[in-house]
Amino acid sequence: MTGALHSRIARNAFTLTELLIVVAAIGALTLIAVSRFGHSRARYRVEAAGRRVIADLTQARAVAQASSRSITVDFVPKSSSYTLIDVLSETRQGADAIIDLTREPYGVVIASADFGGDSQFSFDSYGRPSSAGSMVFLSGRMARRLDMDATGNVSSRFLTERETADAVAAAALR
Repeated sequence: MTGALHSRIARNAFTLTELLIVVAAIGALTLIAVSRFGHSRARYRVEAAGRRVIADLTQARAVAQASSRSITVDFVPKSSSYTLIDVLSETRQGADAIIDLTREPYGVVIASADFGGDSQFSFDSYGRPSSAGSMVFLSGRMARRLDMDATGNVSSRFLTERETADAVAAAALR
């Protein structure tokens, strides 16, 4: 009878090996989840920054057309910010609106901004930019590129891993 009781107790418990295997599996799944979360967060950041810049460029273009005057947009890659010069801002009319993309919810770096060899351009009174160009945002290992054509239309796309590596290298050089 003692042997049967001992046998029943042994079947109701886990061995140390089984517990270690379960803990290792949970640890591996946690690492995968954290990695994917970081990737998703970086993707969200560059996507949100891209939407913000597109919205601001659309506003600057509309103000230029509505007021029949030139509106200048100045990107500053060193500080990862840009300024809408003499445009209607959220707080004051006819003031400069300075947007810092390093702050939440964006948290991105402007890797490059090139509009005809300069980081600044203007929309004329018809809403046409003084030059076409592009800019690249980085967050972690995620990058997004905005392209503006000669008519002022803006398109956006995520960069490939190779393009992102090149953008990271270019940002490190500045």
